[in-house]
Amino acid sequence: ASVRPSNETLRISTISFSKIPNAKKEGDHIPNGYAAFNWENIYYMFEEHVRNKGQLQGFINAYTNSRTCVAYNGRGNAMSIFLPNSRHTFGLHSFEAMSVYHDNFKLTITSYRSNDIFSVKNIILTKKPILFEINWEQIDKITFTPAKIYETNRPETFILTCLNLVL
Repeated sequence: ASVRPSNETLRISTISFSKIPNAKKEGDHIPNGYAAFNWENIYYMFEEHVRNKGQLQGFINAYTNSRTCVAYNGRGNAMSIFLPNSRHTFGLHSFEAMSVYHDNFKLTITSYRSNDIFSVKNIILTKKPILFEINWEQIDKITFTPAKIYETNRPETFILTCLNLVL
């Protein structure tokens, strides 16, 4: 493992979801290639669409800090972000996330390097956005897996408001 010299500053790049090319106002899949990544089971949703649909009110708390669009997992399933070329790596400095329907919502984040698990972290989400600092370097894939909640018929939906990556 390499150690970053103390005089070297991190180059953190923030991925938000308001600049998706050819975005539909009602939302859709995040297209592969957005911000140079592939996006598996990840959708986007605009604030205006949420405000017009009563059944989407669980999303409303995500639109803070001038955010107008967020990402979420489709059908309550796991989602993954990865580089199309696995020879390249990136770092996950931090991300902001929240649960749509449940407080004390467990989310497992798994990072990979060359198809091998690099690290796993469990976090607890609430219905308000929280910034989680992760500091994983030289990875090529991240998977976010929601815990199943059997005592309710609500989906295990969570939101990413932004990703802060080290490039």
